Amino acid sequence: MDIAQWEFAHVPTTGVRRAHETPIVLATEASLEGFGRLVDDPKPSHRDRPLAAQGWRPIDPNSGDQGGVTEGLFEFCWKGETLYARNNAVGDSYLFGWSNWPEEAAAGACDRSRERALIWRANYHPDGGQLFYPSTDRVSSFRWRRRETM
Repeated sequence: MDIAQWEFAHVPTTGVRRAHETPIVLATEASLEGFGRLVDDPKPSHRDRPLAAQGWRPIDPNSGDQGGVTEGLFEFCWKGETLYARNNAVGDSYLFGWSNWPEEAAAGACDRSRERALIWRANYHPDGGQLFYPSTDRVSSFRWRRRETM
């Protein structure tokens, strides 16, 4: 994947030396409860309904189901010890994280094993849903569907 032409909207913050260890957990209905759910069929279905308000922010009356669905390829690629991502559904490209501290991350070819991912950017969609599913047997590309409920 050629990232040379990508424009990044967010400049990553570096210099922080704090990491939160996150265990790898098998995704099951029980382990995903409160976070999401397993989906057998990625096609839109009866599950695409308005979401209930969560937290302090209410959903405006007569809203919550007009946002629609967008879909596109979500791609990841490593360049050295830096992980890049591109969300083709919304035309967004960004530096996603590193396998080493950013200031020490190799920019070019590197023979060190990647034992972790220090994720720099994550987002939260309280009034929408996202579904990621493999588009091929390649682990670096996923189909992405996002339902906005604005």
